[in-house]
Amino acid sequence: MNKNILLIYPPKRFTDSTRIMYDKDITLALLYLGGGARSAGANVKFFDMGLPENSQEKLDGILEDFQPSAVGINCLFSAVFPSVRILAQRIKNVSPKTKIATGGMHPTMFGTDIMRNCPEIDAICIGEGDLTFPRLLRYWWGELNSDDLDGVIIRVTDKVTEYPKKCYITDLDGLPMPAYDLLQMDNYRTDVKGWYNPDRLKINEVVMPILTSRSCPNACNFCSMRLVMGQKLRMRNPASVFNEIKFLHNTYGINYFKIQDDNFTFNNERALSVCQRIINSGLKVYFDFTNGLMIRTLDSELIKTMRKAGLLRASLAVESGSDYIRNTIMRKNVSKEKISEVFHICGEEGIIRTIVLLTGMPEETRRTMQETLEFVDILSPDFYSHSLLKPYPGTVLFEQCKRDGLFTNEMQNLDNLWTGEFFKTELDTEHQQIFVKPYSMSIDELRTEFLRLDSFLKFKCSTWLNRVKENEKNTISSVYTRERNLLPIL
Repeated sequence: MNKNILLIYPPKRFTDSTRIMYDKDITLALLYLGGGARSAGANVKFFDMGLPENSQEKLDGILEDFQPSAVGINCLFSAVFPSVRILAQRIKNVSPKTKIATGGMHPTMFGTDIMRNCPEIDAICIGEGDLTFPRLLRYWWGELNSDDLDGVIIRVTDKVTEYPKKCYITDLDGLPMPAYDLLQMDNYRTDVKGWYNPDRLKINEVVMPILTSRSCPNACNFCSMRLVMGQKLRMRNPASVFNEIKFLHNTYGINYFKIQDDNFTFNNERALSVCQRIINSGLKVYFDFTNGLMIRTLDSELIKTMRKAGLLRASLAVESGSDYIRNTIMRKNVSKEKISEVFHICGEEGIIRTIVLLTGMPEETRRTMQETLEFVDILSPDFYSHSLLKPYPGTVLFEQCKRDGLFTNEMQNLDNLWTGEFFKTELDTEHQQIFVKPYSMSIDELRTEFLRLDSFLKFKCSTWLNRVKENEKNTISSVYTRERNLLPIL
């Protein structure tokens, strides 16, 4: 068996069996897998089907010319799994002997069901794949035996065998650097004209994700992240983080970074150290946080230092304006006073403040949603991310809903959750799916209150946009509107 390995980033969605919905995005997960696979001796190629120029026919040609012994397909979100399945079937039709593995949040949650129902998939990597995937490859190449496998479900002939996840990566600095050279950077350029640019930098047209830590020590009842990343927070050394930023800047000219940590600021000293290294180096960069910031870890010194280092936008995980929902139910453990303080400091520092809200907990009432609306009015955020609750298997919330019969008709067949179909969410706010019926509200009442709150959020944020439009020195980037599809592009 050759050691040619093809890593594929699937399209977000196939509109039918052949047509693809395209969405430019850089997948950090596959770049880490590429570095790991190379360390095992693989010859790695990368194919991004989210790019318009990368068609099914082009993939067929790569399969025939490159003849990979194995293909790894990323499945970051549950809504992507239907595309992963279609893609795997197509690969098997073209190259029947090629082994196919997938991994990510959805395969981790539903690995056994997927393997039982999808004969086109040969293996699933559970949780972090940085070490699991290279070991799986070496097993397929005959260099390791099954006793060396950890966190993988494999198919041998018609038999499915699971090797439970026992070990999580402790030394993140010891991992190979993501294989950034697999990317054709020109494919990821975007129009940066009009981006919020208070420091007047010449912003590179490629925005790069980076990861400086994994997991989160908190136990929010709705979060499924720890199913993949484990329960222990692990952080990279500040020098390692800075060196990666410097490498990407010096090698590719990148000066805008999206930090994808679940809790970058949990360790105040480490966060300050990362930022101070950027400041001391004189490196002029921007960054923001894709997954938000934990408000109770933030103080004036840290916020000001992050802004000086290049922070442009803070996504602040408020979740609810109700103290009862936010702290007693969600377990966020942060007061309104602290939230208001952080919003004020960020505003004073010229940091864009995106409020992150989650609506529809089982304990939600019309009163708790009114409290959220009133708190939004006080905070006056610049942007917002507002979602209806999704009950992910493996979470405390899911078990609560299952126990108390709170699932709506959208989730009546729990045996078919593995298909990923129910996780698809319409971008249109009015057609968002409701999966959980609160104890004290009807589904219609919940939808009405959700839409009322969403309309108010649009109003509050539009007032900020109008202020921005009046000041040509501070323009806002379409990148923010594109991510959440919430506000008009300037």
